Amino acid sequence: MLALVAWVGFGAARGGLSDLSSGTTKSVSATATAQEAEASYKTAQEIAKYLEDWTDNGTTAAKTRSALDDAIAEFKSQVGGDPDNPQGDATALGSAKAALDSETLNAISTYCKEVDGWVDDMAHRWELQVGDTYAADVAAAKSKAKKDATWEDIKSAFAHAQDVDAAIKKVQDDIKTTVDHLHSVEAQVTGINAAENTESAVTAAVDRIASIMGVEIIRTDDYGAEYGIKESGDDMSITVAFFVDSHPNQIFINTQHKEYDYTKRDNYMVTTVKHELSHRSVFIACGTGRPVIAKGRYEALAEAYSYKYFGVDGEYEQEIIKEQVAVATPGEEAEAFKAYIVNDSDYQNAQKIHDSGTCM
Repeated sequence: MLALVAWVGFGAARGGLSDLSSGTTKSVSATATAQEAEASYKTAQEIAKYLEDWTDNGTTAAKTRSALDDAIAEFKSQVGGDPDNPQGDATALGSAKAALDSETLNAISTYCKEVDGWVDDMAHRWELQVGDTYAADVAAAKSKAKKDATWEDIKSAFAHAQDVDAAIKKVQDDIKTTVDHLHSVEAQVTGINAAENTESAVTAAVDRIASIMGVEIIRTDDYGAEYGIKESGDDMSITVAFFVDSHPNQIFINTQHKEYDYTKRDNYMVTTVKHELSHRSVFIACGTGRPVIAKGRYEALAEAYSYKYFGVDGEYEQEIIKEQVAVATPGEEAEAFKAYIVNDSDYQNAQKIHDSGTCM
């Protein structure tokens, strides 16, 4: 009997250990999977927050984050509503984790592809905005971007995104520094005008302004394909001067303007150069001389900017422009002058660009 009891007891003990062992293994497996699922949830949250912070850099980060938010919400529903304490068996938790990981990788790898492409698209514009001073930072951003790369895991994709975004932030800081310097030299030329209406006095004033602003004045009789404005041979008779985004450190004076013999001897040339410098200031701040905020009113925007920040007498200039509209040849010439008539929105937009770099 004792032996039998011992045997039964041993058998019972074996049966108990077997059940306990099986139960313990299951519990450990579920616990481990729950911990992994929780870690995946936290990673997804971190990346979603990261994408939220980068919604203004030319990517579809906001749309990508929205899809990831949906995946996070689905994950919550699959693990009992509390992702910090996931509930379910190992199979269910593993499935929920795998689905969330897949969406997280898709979100961050999509972002990587887009931000790399955006850097590739923006690099030349940045080079023009910051010039030689910060060219190395632009080159660094270009070298970090891996256009069309494929990402196999969340960690490496996220690390890449952070690396590229840090390089972008450096360039953006460079642009801000460049704009701050630009504003300081703008203030230095506000009071510069021709001492008298003679060619030498006008030239001296223009050259002094150019020197302070760090630009070169080019007098040309043709602004054809080389400068990307019009085809060579087009009528230049109504253009006094011009600025080209692709040549941001040059201001061009048109020697073929029909009244050039007069304008080269009048302070009107000085105010015209300040107008073209205003196009340049808009370009440096916005990366384009045609920002969205202007709604097509690019000449009026530059005119307003020159009144507010280059010391041009706006009231007097507007009177002159309206007189020119009245006597201009109907058609292209009259419409060209009308484009320089400024309204309140032009002043407001000029201030937004100047004060905060708001270009959209």
